[in-house]
Amino acid sequence: MVNLPQATVSPFQMPQIPGYGTGSMMELDLQDRSGSGDNQTFVNSSSEFAQKLQSRPEVALAASSYSQDYPKYRLTIDPAACKRKGVSPKTVINTIGANLAGRYIGNYIQYGKVYQVLIEADDHYRMEPSTLNQIFVPTSGGMAPASEFVTLKTGMGSSQERRFNLFPCYNMSLMPAPGYTTAHVRTAVDEVMAEVMPPDYGYEYGGMAREEAESAGSNETVLIYGIAILIIYLILACLYNSVFIPFAVLFSIPFGLFGAYLTIRPLESILSTGANIYVQTGVIMLMGLVAKTAILITEFAIQKREEGMSIFDAAIGACKDRLRPILMTVSTMVIGMIPLAVEGGAGAVGNKSLSLTVIGGMIVGIIAILFVTPAFYMVFQKIHEKLTPSEKEEEVVEEVVGE
Repeated sequence: MVNLPQATVSPFQMPQIPGYGTGSMMELDLQDRSGSGDNQTFVNSSSEFAQKLQSRPEVALAASSYSQDYPKYRLTIDPAACKRKGVSPKTVINTIGANLAGRYIGNYIQYGKVYQVLIEADDHYRMEPSTLNQIFVPTSGGMAPASEFVTLKTGMGSSQERRFNLFPCYNMSLMPAPGYTTAHVRTAVDEVMAEVMPPDYGYEYGGMAREEAESAGSNETVLIYGIAILIIYLILACLYNSVFIPFAVLFSIPFGLFGAYLTIRPLESILSTGANIYVQTGVIMLMGLVAKTAILITEFAIQKREEGMSIFDAAIGACKDRLRPILMTVSTMVIGMIPLAVEGGAGAVGNKSLSLTVIGGMIVGIIAILFVTPAFYMVFQKIHEKLTPSEKEEEVVEEVVGE
């Protein structure tokens, strides 16, 4: 083991969904929009921004892998030397780049598969500055070593020059503290940005954080949910042939999701994550199962009511008939999610967030549905029968009109 006391090690899980971060991790890109080209001032301001943001209670982590102390080589081409040898600087750059960094040449087909052809010098031919003497460039007088056309200088700088929307950027990773959401972190970023950074500097979010920031100030989500609820209501109204009974299903779903939200709060302390994309995916799965259970309980209750049972007996009978299938569904889903909840490894944070949300939601939510849905059915069935004439009453009215 190598002893490097100056090194900083930050382990993290790779994301299951590329581009959407690990857990509640947020991606932030600070931008130099001044056009001055003063990279050192930009880096110093960005480091001060990161330190100030780290001190905020809403932020558990504000870190960046950017460093200005990365050892580098600066390669300079001598145009005069290229002209004397009758070779263009572009040819020199292409030759050195192909040997040191590799180059895509083409494809070939074998056994029904397409393979890429990539060229690159072997490792021991590109590890030392002296290897430039062994890389030859075609000139008008024959082959010449690349060292005749370039000079190398050592120095320090950044490991890579990143840009976001064509502006130089300083990439950061942010994580909300337990008890805070990404919305709180965005507010903290706005406040620290106005306090620390010059007016010519800006920022943009990346990955899932960018989508959340873009949708935070719009009403598109509310509109989409409203349209979805309206469509579901119309479908249920056609299914039950009633304008009131569908509310028994719609009003039951929030109670069914109660278990999921009871589970999300402990997740913040157990996994240092909140309602991330994996939790949201689990909630969507849970909504489907809860809605299906509520729909079937209501459907069975309607059938029993049509058979002549009282509203109370129809509701209780529907729960009795659906109890065994409901327990089988819950058991199957919970047992299937247990391996995701207990296993570690790559993507464990996402697996645990998804599985624990579904497990908690299924156990608590479905139990709530068994009590809530019959109660809502009895209320809305009474309203339906009170305001809607029965089939017998309609037949009597038709006979009187016919006579």
